Amino acid sequence: MRRDVDKKKYEKLTELIAKCGVQIKYAKALAYICLKGEATAREIETASGLKQPEVSIATTYLYEKGWIKRRKKKLDGKGRPIYIYSLAKPLNETISRLQDMLREKIEDLESAVKELEKFKEE
Repeated sequence: MRRDVDKKKYEKLTELIAKCGVQIKYAKALAYICLKGEATAREIETASGLKQPEVSIATTYLYEKGWIKRRKKKLDGKGRPIYIYSLAKPLNETISRLQDMLREKIEDLESAVKELEKFKEE
């Protein structure tokens, strides 16, 4: 874990994001970006323990879902530019989206409980 993000806070946020229904590899990348503000794929890889292809898949997924945005940074000299990832919306809005996802999950579970109750009555 990089020193710029508190490890316990990162692990807790990753766990909470995953509980909302986000796959763990996506949750790890999103949690790091939430806490760091902006990050390169290399930083996410180092902090999360994900392999480079997993980070690429996670950041692409999060970008396509509108959770994060990216900008290119041209490196001095030769080589491919790198992407810098950050939240697409402010942190409080991102947290609100996660809360909404969790509420939907709770509603689905409550609905399933009610459906199961019907089978007990038969």
